[in-house]
Amino acid sequence: MSEENISLACQIENLEQQRQRVAEVRAMFQQATQVEELPDGYAFSFPTEDLWARRLLEFILFEKICCPFFTFALIFAAQHGPLQLQLRGSAEVKDIIQAEFLASS
Repeated sequence: MSEENISLACQIENLEQQRQRVAEVRAMFQQATQVEELPDGYAFSFPTEDLWARRLLEFILFEKICCPFFTFALIFAAQHGPLQLQLRGSAEVKDIIQAEFLASS
């Protein structure tokens, strides 16, 4: 399926569950140590601890099902540098990231 055929809608159908998920995700992303805007998305840096690696992997595994329009990259920097999660996609996807992940609660 090409990117232009992907629906830009969350697959969680229950509105209360959607609201709860957005709140959880915002709380997690507020803990990012750095946010970098990319041409097609954003890169979020997190501490290099294993706990964060697991949390981010769980985030990716959930989001790839409910929001299949994201492209994910989880980068483990050399020398125990920061853990970076990149969320990428179309211009519309970038707008969703800004609205849902960067907005204050």
